[in-house]
Amino acid sequence: MSSILPSALYIFNVQCQNSSGLIWAAQQGNLRLAEALLRYRANVNTVDQGSTPLICAAVCRSEPVLKLLLTRQGIDVNFRNQKGQCVLWWAARRGYIAVVEQLLRYDGINIDSPDVKHKWTPLAAAVAKGHTDIVQSLLATGRANINTRDVSYRTPIYYAIGEHDRKTAEILLAHRHIDLTCKDERERTPLIYSVLRNFMPSVPTLLAHPQVVINAQDEDGRNALWHAVSHGDKKTVQQLLAKGGDIAAADSNGITPLHQSIKKGHMLICKILLSHSADALNITDEWGQTPLHLAAAKGCIDVVKLLLNEAGVDVQAHDIDGSTPLHKAAERGHLVVVKLLLAEPNIDINARDIYGLTPLWLATKSNRPCVVRRLLAEDQVDVNAGLELSTSLHHAVENKDKQIVRLLLDIKTLDPNVPNEIGWTPLNCAAHEGDLDIIKLLLSRRDVRVNAIGLDRKSPLWLAVRGGHCEVVRWLLQYQTIDINQGQDRSPLMVSIEEGYDDIAMLLLVQKERLDINARTYLGSTALFIAARKGSTQIVDQILKDSRADINSKNKWGETALWHAASNGQESVVRRLLADPRIITDIKDEKGRGPLEMASEMYHFGIAQLLENHGHGIRPKTRKGCLGISSSPSSAF
Repeated sequence: MSSILPSALYIFNVQCQNSSGLIWAAQQGNLRLAEALLRYRANVNTVDQGSTPLICAAVCRSEPVLKLLLTRQGIDVNFRNQKGQCVLWWAARRGYIAVVEQLLRYDGINIDSPDVKHKWTPLAAAVAKGHTDIVQSLLATGRANINTRDVSYRTPIYYAIGEHDRKTAEILLAHRHIDLTCKDERERTPLIYSVLRNFMPSVPTLLAHPQVVINAQDEDGRNALWHAVSHGDKKTVQQLLAKGGDIAAADSNGITPLHQSIKKGHMLICKILLSHSADALNITDEWGQTPLHLAAAKGCIDVVKLLLNEAGVDVQAHDIDGSTPLHKAAERGHLVVVKLLLAEPNIDINARDIYGLTPLWLATKSNRPCVVRRLLAEDQVDVNAGLELSTSLHHAVENKDKQIVRLLLDIKTLDPNVPNEIGWTPLNCAAHEGDLDIIKLLLSRRDVRVNAIGLDRKSPLWLAVRGGHCEVVRWLLQYQTIDINQGQDRSPLMVSIEEGYDDIAMLLLVQKERLDINARTYLGSTALFIAARKGSTQIVDQILKDSRADINSKNKWGETALWHAASNGQESVVRRLLADPRIITDIKDEKGRGPLEMASEMYHFGIAQLLENHGHGIRPKTRKGCLGISSSPSSAF
């Protein structure tokens, strides 16, 4: 549309198109077109898509058109578009001071009309955008409500704080009707919000205001001092303390400003708080932890010293788990803190938590050797704590710390045979790991039980065998009191053969009378069964050299060692067994199958031929290369 439209087109637009051209002129900032249409009495309040020309001019930054429209009689200055925004709202947001002042001269202007989305009034919009001159003009009318709340329950002062707008904030704070006790949707006062947004210039002004509530708390129970401490703002902390900030005020988790200073590592602030008041010295958080608990856990040496110098500090305070500050420091390996706590006259080095654990137990479990050595230097230290779980000796063994093991073993009150949760003693654990040096240390004490078994019936020797720790096995076998047949169903010899540790098996097989060569599993298998099935000819040969070996014994299903060797195609083992005059070759299993039948069934024809040639009485068949069973009775040896 051109600014030089013929009169007929202007008239047509005004009369037939609802003055839509005026909307277009406002949107485009076309002052000449707007003037022309107004000469033809265009409707200044025409509405298109929920907005009037006046609002369109404000939205589209068409200030000249905006000023022109305001000169017209009958202009509706309070019309709100679909978003609830009026022209004053937009002028305040855009910073059009002249337009705002012109609008404010209208007697019927609605000065506090909010939008729909944010519930911002024109004053809130001006504050949010930092238009200080407009803020002053609106407040000067005496009609603008300085405490109107938006959807987040924030008043205009929150926006000045949020934008770090010092000048606007000072204007608002100087207003006699401002409410500083208000809270937003998260229960934060303007003071708390200032600290949270790190808007420090407003804090002194807020603190000087007669309405300010110093210790008001937000939804988390935190006051302004709590937040200042958390941010590490020393100056603000001092200002708040000077005005009565409560250092003992705990949040919903029981954390006081003093707790928070320690958690955040703000040591200087912690000192300031302690120098101001000791009211929160032993207050606990929701986990029952005092400030000393936290300082000990973090290893804050200076803070621990400060706290210990305070009269009335409880060095034996227990949290909800029963832990003392010494528990915390020991578990985390803070040696200097441990030393400081041990220097306290009423410290209990053997204090137990709800699980029965002591600081020493936690230090060894967490592998803190320096702390362990310091604790062990104390008289009356309990080295057997944790009976239902494990002991410090278990931990030292697991950590392979020979020095700690030696220190513990030197303590006469130590019980070296305490089992852990699965019934293993420290010796069991060392054997499982194959740690020969630790085993030698443990066995240097005569009261160590070399045959200790756990809930799983596994002895130290059995565990060493299963792990393939040959040198450990060799060392243990030196002890004449050791039971070399002890184990869970399978004996150590069976385990060594099953796992393929032939060197260990040979060590066991030369133990002569100490070894039960015919030990059985609950299914009736012997070491010879296992060796025959796996094809361990060397082991089979060694077993057969023992005159006590029952080479024809049967398992639960009637199977023999020869049966297993034949079934699994172990030809060399079959040959060795057949060479023994004690062998019986025609023993049948519960299904009536002997070694020959199994060899034939499993297609081990060479073995079948060996058995046939041995005089079993079965002639081979050539059909399809299979062997058949003779109808004549089998011969016996």
